[in-house]
Amino acid sequence: MQPMQTFKLALVSDLTPDGSEVIPAAELQGVSAAIQSQLNTDVGPQWGLSVTIDPFNILNEVPLDYWPILVCKDIGDPDIEGVHKDPDHHPYALVTYDEYWSLTASHEAIEMVIAPEGNRQLFTAPPGSNDPSVEKVAYLIEPCDPVYSAEYGYPINGWLMSNFCYPSYYTLAGLPPYDKQGQLTAPRTLSPGGYVCYQDGAGDWIRWSMFDGNYDTTNFGKTPVMTSERSSLRSWLDRKTSKRLESLKVSSALKSRLQKKQPMRGRSEARVKALRDHIKSLQS
Repeated sequence: MQPMQTFKLALVSDLTPDGSEVIPAAELQGVSAAIQSQLNTDVGPQWGLSVTIDPFNILNEVPLDYWPILVCKDIGDPDIEGVHKDPDHHPYALVTYDEYWSLTASHEAIEMVIAPEGNRQLFTAPPGSNDPSVEKVAYLIEPCDPVYSAEYGYPINGWLMSNFCYPSYYTLAGLPPYDKQGQLTAPRTLSPGGYVCYQDGAGDWIRWSMFDGNYDTTNFGKTPVMTSERSSLRSWLDRKTSKRLESLKVSSALKSRLQKKQPMRGRSEARVKALRDHIKSLQS
């Protein structure tokens, strides 16, 4: 049996570089615990990974063997949100701090550990084909992108997590399910708001997307020469896909559904009170 790959992630409150303003501890720890649960229960068993994620109040506190996910008040250009590589070629991610930042942090954590270099590819049939005789194409492995929409996320401990694809999504005739939430009915398909990128037989990079409810195909041409702007295929293609960010917007209807499903705080407070009363009885 092939051993599991092991990774260490750091969820970092980076609202201000000097740590003078930080994400509330309960929020940072709560999102970190939710992502840890997702990685342990949902992602790891499907993709053969073992991952730990820990919260940190400032980047200076992060050990050298951890890959950081930096949650920032303002990252500047919104198109740089996502996973990148530092000058030493170690992965890191940038996430904008907003009401539902847990969704983006979950998304980046999943893609960081499944494809750390941002160049991982798998050869199989093009979209819409299960014919083994058809010329294969090279898919860039970005497991959250085909089901990118916030609408297909799911809550863990009251925090919204990203949907993601299983390895069966990329196989020629993989058996369902193809994603965590069961949105896809066949391999190499898309849910509304999703997209996938692949390199065809001519060496051109193609983005097949379903933004605005319509299918669209865009040809980006050949892989560019390595530059400081492009440290991986993922970074290069993400910069060309601004509409992906629109898919992560949480609609008012989704907000309402999440609020109805999350009576977590009331249950938590009742449990805390019961535990406190129990401890008090022991002490007396």
